Amino acid sequence: MKRVALSLALLLFILSVTAVQSLDQNGDTISSYGIVNSTTHKLWWGAVVSDTAWAPWGHIFNKTQIDILKQSGATAVRIMLDKKAWDTADTGNVLGVAYRDYIKQLVAWCKPELKVLLDLSLDTSNPSWTDDYGMVAKKEIITTSALRTAWINWGKAVISYCNPDAIGIMNEPGGSGETTTFNYYYDNFVTPSINAYRSINPNIIVFVMGMPFWDLSGFITRPIADSNVIYEYHFYYNYPVVGSASQLQINMSNAYGEGRLTEAKNYLNQYLNWKFSGLPKARIYIGEVGVLGMTGAVPSDPNWNAFMQDSYDYTKQQQLHGLVQYAIARTRYNMLDPSTSYTTLTPYGELWAQNCPV
Repeated sequence: MKRVALSLALLLFILSVTAVQSLDQNGDTISSYGIVNSTTHKLWWGAVVSDTAWAPWGHIFNKTQIDILKQSGATAVRIMLDKKAWDTADTGNVLGVAYRDYIKQLVAWCKPELKVLLDLSLDTSNPSWTDDYGMVAKKEIITTSALRTAWINWGKAVISYCNPDAIGIMNEPGGSGETTTFNYYYDNFVTPSINAYRSINPNIIVFVMGMPFWDLSGFITRPIADSNVIYEYHFYYNYPVVGSASQLQINMSNAYGEGRLTEAKNYLNQYLNWKFSGLPKARIYIGEVGVLGMTGAVPSDPNWNAFMQDSYDYTKQQQLHGLVQYAIARTRYNMLDPSTSYTTLTPYGELWAQNCPV
């Protein structure tokens, strides 16, 4: 089994990717993920950072954590952003500099070893952003011309200033009843965003999510003919199931929760095969995967490791883009241990590291 040795000297030098509740509902998060290059199928593996998306923005994540990810075998990072911090030039981050300069420095520290995806995730200056999830505010951004234009222009500024390898147009854009139709979203938000970002960098990789609830089926009917556009999906397990779910997902959750692990893995494979049927595998990105309801450094669910390992196995076997679990958080999804100032791996993080490609 792969173990990560981190010397004290290394920890003094260091710097996501992350859902499904994409943003950690308690903030301050780094999530692990893998991503496959659509041309070479070279596996990228790394972390999603949401410490950068929640006030106080960037008060943990820095070079130390970046170097830990590199030493653990990561090759990519997804950094989530808040428009409010960008627009107000907030300086509450660990570097004490304007937010955009903090993000730019993170990108510089990541390169060249880590590819960087900057994700346009929040705008907490919007009065409608009344909770972590921000569904009402996201609907307003997508459907209101001025807000939509401001959001897209923010993305252009992020690309110009920080020079990432990829941009995510919006994290979890909405659910049924909270956004308009998929076609409206596709025509008025997805397509203009892609075109705008291509005007800044013709080669930038663009990550898009479906709706409602990041379902990708709309892109089967209306695919995007661009190999540098990646379809992103988020996937979580909780037992017992809370809220609406497909029968396959209920069967999977019950099987993991009750310890029927061989049966559970079969259900997981069936569920994801169903979700991705009709889409090109080289352009599918499982942007987040994790165990809902866990607290602290280790999930309370006794079969969390089986679910995570099965998810890692599926992603690698199918050669899909991406895999995410939360890594740094105040209360859950910890890949790095808060009791050591986020400088050592938790059991959750060790399992991730064992699955890194290098």
